[in-house]
Amino acid sequence: MATITITKANVIPTSSTTRNTGIAGEALEAGQFLYLKSSDNKWYKADATTLEKSGNANAQNIRLALADAATNQPIVFAEPGSLISVGTVLTKGLWYVLSATAGKIADHGDLIAGQYSVNMGYAFTTSQLLFNPYPTGITL
Repeated sequence: MATITITKANVIPTSSTTRNTGIAGEALEAGQFLYLKSSDNKWYKADATTLEKSGNANAQNIRLALADAATNQPIVFAEPGSLISVGTVLTKGLWYVLSATAGKIADHGDLIAGQYSVNMGYAFTTSQLLFNPYPTGITL
């Protein structure tokens, strides 16, 4: 699966970005996509090969990191519905999905057999992602 490279220094919230905080369960970077692990209530990098296997409750709690965080330290993330400048060139109007590479996204057409289709949002502009995660529950 071809992942989209997001430059963490260029992840910039817009005025429509709703921020929240939590505790990182592992080292995290700005621009990575996260899920809340219900067993310890900490945030981890999400990926298309294991997220839905870990339970629908985990898949429903997907967020986008806005800053770096070390393990067991506070993490700031964007809530669904946020418009984020992601520091990479996107194809306007294209839907992006969770990648098999932990914390990353990819073009929807890059999903392969055995991966879960988790829509992460679409390119509102060529540099902004309208972050609106939706775990479909569908395995290709």
